[in-house]
Amino acid sequence: MDATHYALAGGTVVRGVPGEGQDVGEPLLDDEPVLKATAMKLKIMERRARYTGADAPTQITGDMTVNYRLVTDGQVDMEALT
Repeated sequence: MDATHYALAGGTVVRGVPGEGQDVGEPLLDDEPVLKATAMKLKIMERRARYTGADAPTQITGDMTVNYRLVTDGQVDMEALT
């Protein structure tokens, strides 16, 4: 990915023209190979993360006890609740 890639058109190197921010006659750089390699590397990293379970949600197991206390004003039939 560190190599220099030049833009090609019809098998020849594309050279800069006046007004495009490049020196006239200097080869134009091509970013496409680096972008494609980066996209491929990202796909490989995502696949590896799925394979190893790195992106899996964390699972927690445990036991718990819950105690309820019903506070009434005497209008609830406690025998009917059991």
